[in-house]
Amino acid sequence: MTASEAPPGHPNAATAVTIHGLEFDYVPGQAVLSIPQWQIAIGARVFLCGPSGCGKSTLLNLLGGILVPRSGEILVAGSSLGDLSPRRRDRFRARHIGMVFQQLNLVPYLSVLDNLRLAVHFGKQRPRPSDERLAELLSQLQLDRGLFRQRASHLSVGQQQRVAIARALVNEPELLIVDEPTSALDSDSRDAFMGLLLDCVATTGSTLLFVSHDRSLGGHFTETVDLRDLNQAGKDRHVA
Repeated sequence: MTASEAPPGHPNAATAVTIHGLEFDYVPGQAVLSIPQWQIAIGARVFLCGPSGCGKSTLLNLLGGILVPRSGEILVAGSSLGDLSPRRRDRFRARHIGMVFQQLNLVPYLSVLDNLRLAVHFGKQRPRPSDERLAELLSQLQLDRGLFRQRASHLSVGQQQRVAIARALVNEPELLIVDEPTSALDSDSRDAFMGLLLDCVATTGSTLLFVSHDRSLGGHFTETVDLRDLNQAGKDRHVA
């Protein structure tokens, strides 16, 4: 069995994330990311920081299989993303990687429950979580049951954030990636959000990679990593 075929729990899946010799550029010859080696242990809570433009979003898209490196290898839960076809990467991401984007990316015209049901459909988990399980997850995130059938577009930003977390966790992914979710929140709302997020991650057992430029959040995590220390490419150049 190759690394690209190794299921979670296989010896090749000893880490949540492993990077070897990663090189990525948007323009040939102008490296954006060059990461010789990086590992994230299973169950870790990693805070990835760095100023705007240092390449955080690019790295997240690589870890999520949205982008493919020019060279090197990225393993998530023992599977080499570069060895998967685009279709298989999409399936793998839906089942094994949860992502909470800064823009949230909920389907605005679908209800709260239907946003979660859609994630369940693409995740193809067996047995599928019941609607009651979806409701329990939403309730754990302190979302009122009266909102479950509301369109996502009718919710406040804070409520939409809770739905986005629930959607990312509904398939109990091995890796949860959260990108700048607190940038629009005041300090009280930010702390409440962090508490809810970490409680849910503890329940699912997912490894958490949390990305922010706000270093004050670092105390919530087991490890803090500055991308500028990892990245060996263009240290004096800023990238999106």
